[in-house]
Amino acid sequence: MHLTKVPNLGVNMVTLNSGLVFKLPCKQKTIIDKVDSSSKAVSKHELLFWAAFGLNEVGMPEGKKYLAQSYSATYYFNKKNRNKFGAGIDVYYNAANLAQLKADTTVHLSSNLQNIQVGVKLAYAYNIGRLSLPVELGYHVISKFVDGSQFFSRIGMRYYFKNNVVAIISLKTQWAVANYIEFGAGYRLPLKTKIKT
Repeated sequence: MHLTKVPNLGVNMVTLNSGLVFKLPCKQKTIIDKVDSSSKAVSKHELLFWAAFGLNEVGMPEGKKYLAQSYSATYYFNKKNRNKFGAGIDVYYNAANLAQLKADTTVHLSSNLQNIQVGVKLAYAYNIGRLSLPVELGYHVISKFVDGSQFFSRIGMRYYFKNNVVAIISLKTQWAVANYIEFGAGYRLPLKTKIKT
């Protein structure tokens, strides 16, 4: 549980991996007669709304912990069920940022609401049945808090239930520096497509 409070210890590295799979010839064909209902896209287009919460700290890992909140709306285009491509908007309120902004004499806040950060993002998700592995990259278009870069990213896991409710765990980063691990829930809203006549 210690890692969820201080995810930014150590060095963050971006790596690219590849592999080979060799399938042995087999005369008997595997027949899948039961398909997970969430492995097939409900529609080609969908909206995903979710909220998540995490803990962040200022300074030393054993210092005071602050609540961080994330809210998101993302449009996804389902490409052959396995792959989703999308874009969306994120809204953040990280109390750890607020503590640092109040300590900075060059920044003057008229309200705590000025700590809100708004970002736009591009998203991709690889789906394995009900499990989805998202990767997101975005940019803060509104933010008083500047710490190296306004780019942010997110990697994690999402689990889709049959009723379109989604459970979420992910790592939010400010560019290559981890901010916090977030836990949340959301709802997938399938969008009906027009039938060509």
